[in-house]
Amino acid sequence: MVGNEPWIERNGREFLAAFEADGIAVPVGLATELRRIATAGDQALSAFTPGDPCPYNALVAPGGVHLIDFELSGHLPVSLIAAYCRSPFPSCWCVYRMPDEVLAEVERAFRTEIVGALAQLADDAVWEAGMRWATAVWTVDATAYWLRRVAAADGPMQPKRSTGPTRRQVLRYRWERAEEVLVDGDYPAVRDVVGALLRQVAKKWEILTLPVYPAFARSRERRPGPSGR
Repeated sequence: MVGNEPWIERNGREFLAAFEADGIAVPVGLATELRRIATAGDQALSAFTPGDPCPYNALVAPGGVHLIDFELSGHLPVSLIAAYCRSPFPSCWCVYRMPDEVLAEVERAFRTEIVGALAQLADDAVWEAGMRWATAVWTVDATAYWLRRVAAADGPMQPKRSTGPTRRQVLRYRWERAEEVLVDGDYPAVRDVVGALLRQVAKKWEILTLPVYPAFARSRERRPGPSGR
């Protein structure tokens, strides 16, 4: 699907344009990295996926979880979906943080299942390289779309809701996650840009940290204290 659709390459061009509009210096090598990101998916391990596995596209029923909304389904690089476990739901409006231990558990479960079909992903080097590439893809996607849209003012991710995460909160969260995931050096220019965005742009926004999903926040509140009460 990546080889047939230009969305990643288009995002790269818009990514660069956003920096020019915002006056942010572009690191040497960024354009080259963006071209490499746009073509790397052609060699990635692919599978048929729903394309948008976000919370609002799943129904919890007595028989288990049922996926709905397959308008974006198709053969995609598996890493693009696996990255939802590392930096939750990059194509979703209902984004909150998840506890690190939950993210790790979700990623282990996802990987265990997918390795049954694509044994190459049992190799840690292959898995992590894919996760770094996909994180770069989704970070460029979010930045290209949102950076100029939130420059003047913030607002809810879902315009029909007055509560919930804001666009700036989610965008800053994407940058924070990318800075962590891209630490091994596959895409140093992208990571440098993300760091600059955090320090030069997000720092001025005076926003609260993206909160944890309400369900996890409530479960923590119900945990007994040291006394067991």
